[in-house]
Amino acid sequence: MSSFLTILLSILILSITFNATLGATVKNSHENVLNALAKDNFLPAQQLTYKSAWSVLALSKNVTLLSDKSPKSIVYVEAESWYDFGYILSQQTQNATNEMLSTYLDHVIATMISKDFDKEHKGELWYEQLLKVLTYLFKTESVNHWKWDWLPEDMAQEMKGWIQGMKDAGYPYGESEFITLNYGFDFLLSQIYGNLIGDTIKKIMVDMDVDPHLQHQVALALEKYPELIRVPVYCDSFTTKRSFNKDPSEIYFARDFQLPVGRVYQKYETMIIYNPKMEGYVPFVSVVAPGMIGSITGFNAHGVAIGVDVMRSGYSTPQNVGINSILMVKNVAMRAKNTARAIDVVVDTQRGCPWFYPISDSNGESVVLAAGASTEDYVSPLDLLTFWEKRLKNLLPSKEYLEEHSKFEWRRGVFVRRSNYTQPGEFVKQFNEGLLKYSGISINSTAWEPTGYVFSTWQDEKQGEKKLMNNYFSPMRTDSLGESSKDMILVSNHAFIPQARISQMTPTANFLSKSQEMTQWRYDALWDMLRIAKGSVDMEKAWEILTFLSPDRTPGYWSDYLYPDDPMSAVHEGTITLIDMKQQIIRSKGGYWKDDYVELHLKNYFEA
Repeated sequence: MSSFLTILLSILILSITFNATLGATVKNSHENVLNALAKDNFLPAQQLTYKSAWSVLALSKNVTLLSDKSPKSIVYVEAESWYDFGYILSQQTQNATNEMLSTYLDHVIATMISKDFDKEHKGELWYEQLLKVLTYLFKTESVNHWKWDWLPEDMAQEMKGWIQGMKDAGYPYGESEFITLNYGFDFLLSQIYGNLIGDTIKKIMVDMDVDPHLQHQVALALEKYPELIRVPVYCDSFTTKRSFNKDPSEIYFARDFQLPVGRVYQKYETMIIYNPKMEGYVPFVSVVAPGMIGSITGFNAHGVAIGVDVMRSGYSTPQNVGINSILMVKNVAMRAKNTARAIDVVVDTQRGCPWFYPISDSNGESVVLAAGASTEDYVSPLDLLTFWEKRLKNLLPSKEYLEEHSKFEWRRGVFVRRSNYTQPGEFVKQFNEGLLKYSGISINSTAWEPTGYVFSTWQDEKQGEKKLMNNYFSPMRTDSLGESSKDMILVSNHAFIPQARISQMTPTANFLSKSQEMTQWRYDALWDMLRIAKGSVDMEKAWEILTFLSPDRTPGYWSDYLYPDDPMSAVHEGTITLIDMKQQIIRSKGGYWKDDYVELHLKNYFEA
């Protein structure tokens, strides 16, 4: 008998004989969930109840993880209180949550360092000291700055239930680990974007009583090697509808979000189906890893889909970070019944770290929010443009020119780019010439055309981005198709509204851009494929486009192989997700590029 069949047989025996200490019952509605799992080729492995909550952990019959051949899992959970949600999820995912709170948090900072750089400098005193300081900043300072008042009470209750559940299971975790896992990146990035990272590192080293000479070495290294800190920004997202699709009635929402895997994320990435039995909430699915209260991608029963992409920008308030990224995605997914309400949730939530939020609903209303720090109603983005590279001032449009030539929707720190937004062409053509000359690079003559590429290959951008960084107006291109332009919206990590793009031309945002993540080439490649596929996009075509970075299609782009002679064994640093918005089908892929995807038909669960 094969090892995989042995695993499945063990699961079957477990699912039949399991008698959870919390209790296990099956109601008629629960039977519907179990039937839905069977239709999606999942086998229930563990059912639990806790007070008002019922949950089932299910393992795939045919999709396994490359590294250990274990079946991939999903979780369904329903409850009448958010505390009960958190508690039962802690019991259902104990091992995965433990690994995310221990192994992941212990190693995630190290995985943000360039591998080549790590090999060259590992063991040097200044380098080891820098790792200690960054880890302290991520794991300790973030907790010191955290405010429970930022988090909506329902999400706070879920986190507290998860915390208590892990304590009751005998694990040595408290608030600190959960706060770091869900908020640490926002805090760290806000420090970088807010231009405080250097002073903060210096202060931490003084508090640690680090030798002054070693402090000086660390400071010099940060100036000399800006590329050593690598924040993965491979994020891409697009939505297609009407004229772009083979069936004009369909809507597809596609996401590729990367994050440092910290050795274990690729193993525990999953989907959790939430079915709240309280008024005022929407059933939804969360693409996430256990222990994360937030969501990397969210999709709910009313047809609202939301993701998050990195936005390197100076619109940051590191002293008042608030709720952003994965916590914001969850905040929207559990409440919003349409895109308009989703925008309201983002606008009304205290924010302090900039991110892009692609959002679509099943009515076809699609936006990309470039959401910086929260502002008052009366504040204009023009009032905030004081942090750009000072050396660029004479090369950029004046505030008066911006006010006259760049019209857009702005709500309390949020740039709203709708699918019918048209980028003012003069910004790309008129100002880029001087900006490129300043950067000392030349770009091909077709770079700004509707079918052009700023960088012909990702290898070209890897070299060119070191000089150009964010200091140019990125061409949107998607507005070149006339009326049908509004049937598609695309984002990687560049803002297209000029004021938002200028906010990315800061010393610290440029500091991070030197890590060469090929943000422009990815965007241009996706646009090229979508443009060519116009009128033929269906689930399979959208998936083909979304997975264009697969090692067999973009050789050399990835380097972290499980098996050195097999490029498809590369770790996928995050999760790829595709949603058929009308049919409520979600397809998700994490782990390794060679792994297959998992697919759920959500109507069968949402109606349970």
